[in-house]
Amino acid sequence: MGVTVHRLAVAAWPGLGEPAAGPAPAAGWQQVDLTANGVEELVAELAAVLDAGGQAAWVLYSLGPHATVLPVLHRLVNQRSDAVAAASAAAAERLAGLLEAGRDLAQLVYPPVLGEGAPAGPPAPPELPRVEVTDRPVPPGAPWLRLTPTGVQVAGAAVNPLQARALRARVGPTPAGDGHRLLVAPANWAGQGRAWAQAVQDHVPGWEAKNLQLRLSTGAGLVFEADMTVEGEQWVSPVTRADLALQAVWPATHLLWEDLMDFAGWDWLGEPVVSPAGARRAIGHLKETGRQVAVLVHGSAGRTPATHAAWYPWSPFRFGRDSFQTAMINRAVAVHQALEGLDVPLFTATLDMLDFLPQATWVPIVIGRQDFAPAPAWRPRGRLKVAHIPSSGLLKGSAEVDAALDGLDRAGVIEYVRLQGVSPLVMPLVVRQMDVVVDQIVLGNPATLMNQTLAAGRLAVAYIAPHVRRRYPEPAPVVQADPSTIADVIEDIARDPAAYQAVAAAGPAFARAWHDGRAAAEALRQGFLEAGLAGGEAHG
Repeated sequence: MGVTVHRLAVAAWPGLGEPAAGPAPAAGWQQVDLTANGVEELVAELAAVLDAGGQAAWVLYSLGPHATVLPVLHRLVNQRSDAVAAASAAAAERLAGLLEAGRDLAQLVYPPVLGEGAPAGPPAPPELPRVEVTDRPVPPGAPWLRLTPTGVQVAGAAVNPLQARALRARVGPTPAGDGHRLLVAPANWAGQGRAWAQAVQDHVPGWEAKNLQLRLSTGAGLVFEADMTVEGEQWVSPVTRADLALQAVWPATHLLWEDLMDFAGWDWLGEPVVSPAGARRAIGHLKETGRQVAVLVHGSAGRTPATHAAWYPWSPFRFGRDSFQTAMINRAVAVHQALEGLDVPLFTATLDMLDFLPQATWVPIVIGRQDFAPAPAWRPRGRLKVAHIPSSGLLKGSAEVDAALDGLDRAGVIEYVRLQGVSPLVMPLVVRQMDVVVDQIVLGNPATLMNQTLAAGRLAVAYIAPHVRRRYPEPAPVVQADPSTIADVIEDIARDPAAYQAVAAAGPAFARAWHDGRAAAEALRQGFLEAGLAGGEAHG
């Protein structure tokens, strides 16, 4: 059985002796009219009403006017552990019903973001990791959250009373035995965080591995599989970040930190989630607890546009600066500054990134088992079917590809298949239906799509800078093209496909050798996981 629930519809008419006529409260709801001036006075007036109600749970909603009442409700519920405000009368009634049915108010408002919560029945054994909320002061620049040997410690000043109540009830999973546990977080670009974690799980004996994905945008972007996913609007709550620390970070003995995105969010300074400086400080705290940390930079986070423009003749950064390029510059500068003097292993996913991070180790991109599904041998019949499926038109040179291939299509030389936003689930099937896939012709770093094309035995076309080609451990069976040659290259393939059959046939073996997960797992084992064991196990 739950607690006694008071239902309260709140109206505020500042400066008026009598409330103005307005809508009636929902059936069964008491109405309270506030008449003081100013938000603080209104909050105090409403708090006095609640305090007079005794020990109970309060559910409130705004009766009107909303512009006045909503700030009051927001301020009030951030000061109390016995009240919750709903966005509508219907939502408020649902909350009240759940509380009367026995649901805990704190857990109802702040459910565990990763699906773990306080267990039913007796209290959890003390050895389970849990959250301690303290009154400790937080000096400027210090983290408001810390890992401890038994869980996490949160400074009370960072949370409101209801959040503190929710956190004190949290428990986490007990890691099995003294095994080694890797967390890959938080970017998961092109699903690679999940793929690298799975590769370690599959190919490095004695290791457990999971990935965490922080989705800052809930727009129409591509969604990739992840072990744990947190949306950006969830992340803003300190309760969510405490959950991440407890459920994802605390059990890990090793953490592969992608792109220095500060998913931890433990910094009292309140820097944005993408802050590499905040990530650097969090990494320092993790190392103090005995955990091993490495950093992996995917691409745009570490690629300095000015350097790329100087070294790559077809660089998309050679022609002026727009807001997108300015953001890339600022991001790359912040990443390089945060990496300066940071004593951790450094990895990158594509070989061109060694231009910008020469001290890094290559961790090959991993493609899925479905990418290696058997496909008919490459024998084009009729018009050559050529696809271009860019993730970023600017970075892939799509304007140049479109101009060249649209012309060949109109001339009847090829069938040009231009796609965008293809779901990762169906991409392998789409690729197998093509004869040729043009990855990119300007940036110099063919990545996931190129490897999927090779695995399917289709002909991959891309621009790979000569010095980057020399870094491959064996010749890459990729047809070279750039904006000045793309039309001629595709026309030549269409004219004499037999001349390219051996190149297409070499693709599956190359992809399997370097991109089925074994090479990535070995790179991480040698450069991080095995080396990190000498530093001792995580101890909180």
